[in-house]
Amino acid sequence: MRISYVKIENFRNFKSCEVCLGQNIVLVGENKAGKSNFIEALRLVLDPSLSDTQRQLSSQDFWDGDGEEPFDGRSIRVTVQFTDFADSEPEYLPLTWLSSCLIETEPLKVAQLTYLYYPDRNGGLDSSEGTHITVEGNQHATTLDEDDYKWTIYPKDDPDETFSFRGMWNDMPMRYVNALRDMARDNRVWQRSPLNQLVKLSGLTSSQLQEYADKIAETSAEILSEQKALADLEKEIQDRLLEMVGLLHNVEPQLGLDATTPDALLRALRLFVDGLRGRPIDRTSLGLQNVIYLALLSLELDKKTEKRGSQTKPYIPMIALEEPEAHLHPHLQRLVFKDFLDRAGKRRQPVIISSHSPHLVSIANVDDLVLLKDRGAEGSKAFSAYEFLQSLGEREHKDLARFLDITKAEMLFSRGSLFVEGDVEVILLDIFARIMNISLDQHGISVINNYGAAFQHVVTLASKLTIPFAVLTDGDKFNSVTGLQRGLNLLNTLAPDQKDEIQQWYDGVRFEDVRIALKSNGVFVNEWTLEPSLLAAGLGPELKATFDELGDELGATVKAGAQHVGAYEAEPSDDNMKRIIAAISDTRWGKGRFAHRLARHIQSRADSVEDEEVKRELVPLYIREAIEYLINRTNGSVDEENDI
Repeated sequence: MRISYVKIENFRNFKSCEVCLGQNIVLVGENKAGKSNFIEALRLVLDPSLSDTQRQLSSQDFWDGDGEEPFDGRSIRVTVQFTDFADSEPEYLPLTWLSSCLIETEPLKVAQLTYLYYPDRNGGLDSSEGTHITVEGNQHATTLDEDDYKWTIYPKDDPDETFSFRGMWNDMPMRYVNALRDMARDNRVWQRSPLNQLVKLSGLTSSQLQEYADKIAETSAEILSEQKALADLEKEIQDRLLEMVGLLHNVEPQLGLDATTPDALLRALRLFVDGLRGRPIDRTSLGLQNVIYLALLSLELDKKTEKRGSQTKPYIPMIALEEPEAHLHPHLQRLVFKDFLDRAGKRRQPVIISSHSPHLVSIANVDDLVLLKDRGAEGSKAFSAYEFLQSLGEREHKDLARFLDITKAEMLFSRGSLFVEGDVEVILLDIFARIMNISLDQHGISVINNYGAAFQHVVTLASKLTIPFAVLTDGDKFNSVTGLQRGLNLLNTLAPDQKDEIQQWYDGVRFEDVRIALKSNGVFVNEWTLEPSLLAAGLGPELKATFDELGDELGATVKAGAQHVGAYEAEPSDDNMKRIIAAISDTRWGKGRFAHRLARHIQSRADSVEDEEVKRELVPLYIREAIEYLINRTNGSVDEENDI
């Protein structure tokens, strides 16, 4: 079973948001984009732990981005659709409950439930004056307030049809785990302890513990009878209370050990850590406490699913975890959540996760990713990878999944991404931005290393998730496939309606027109490689100084590189540039180390320049244009029609 579709209307961040979903839901996006509120919306429909009072919403729960009054006849609605369930175990369970909710039967069964918070005057959606109070709130007879509103959960599209949602919650509940849980506190309070359910599922009975409880009671009595200090203390407590309240209110307190009954013995169970040292759980790190919590939750779900299955009462909970990566080392994030998601997948139990962690995203299925974005007056919107992946072939699908490693997963947490070919650009881009008096971090822009010039998959993903981006790629004029040709191929995704015309320009050797057209679609191509662009920006002295510095580090005189730079400055020929490129790639240091040393020299040069316009000229033109283009995109200054 999976949650296949969600629509949220007039609830908190969401004016009207709808999205199709994969097996799980991994919510990512900036702060205040609505990740927590998306989960809260699902809880209104699915979580039995929410009380009826909590489902009775307030004025603060209405979308207020349009300036309308909250109780102005409008409603809050959350619609959830389910699919991928069948007549066999355990999928027949959803069919048992959701058969009365079916809105489609072919080619797949689709069931729908809706939470509705609505104006209810005189027991219906009509006001006492006879004026209809519409769901959208276009008409209303009188001023309404919270007392005039009710909530309901109904099947299909009929608010008047009843549905046993409380019965469904018993077999198909949402289990919600808050990001701010306190594992150590829950461990101390039996009612909240994650051990509680596991002990109940273990099959242990009170009668099996009676013998041990009796022994503890005997030991308690023996301690008090043989330890005179405790007996005297007990007598002093009794006397002081008697003096204070008198015989009428006296309760004769006695000292004793707590766990002298089977139930008390169970309540005394605690988790300890560090093996035989037996340290309390609050003596370990917060991260490991979270790991233990999730391990217990996973084990409970396994045991409860197995037990209910043996009783022919299948159990298919939906697990919602808010920012479960809190306090976890990256290795633990990947290990814990891969295991948690794999086990939930085997149980066919949907998992909903909100996260700020690229480490977690890197092990999630790309189909499960949902990016939430604040669209201002339109409210928050959800963009699902699942929706467009269905149109891809198997190979393209696998390539995208492979692509989403940790470095590239950062794009999902950025307001904009600069896609570059390799480490050199990653090292230099931040320096160039600072020279332009721009902080990429303040603009929420990430530099994403594509580890090569094949940008198709990252561009496809960014386009479909509406992540603003710019591509920086080399012209590679001597390669079999040039940078302009790669840019033309990207137009199949970015601007298919422009592709044929721009291709004709390329075939007609109108390369500068092609380059300008690609810029308007976010693809910035230099003439050859980065090195000629650095020299065109007047950074020849910095390149020479870098060769000298690397020679000093090696204890050798390195003349060739600086000489090649000088030769190119005197005669900018292709052969001289090839020699510079070869020298930069010298195996004694490699391009990455060269770029690292070069960055300091470029920064030093920029610091010595007072004229801001002269300083900006130190940034290669195509890089400068790409940064400015992307900042305009993230600020909304570029025509929204460029969003795919």
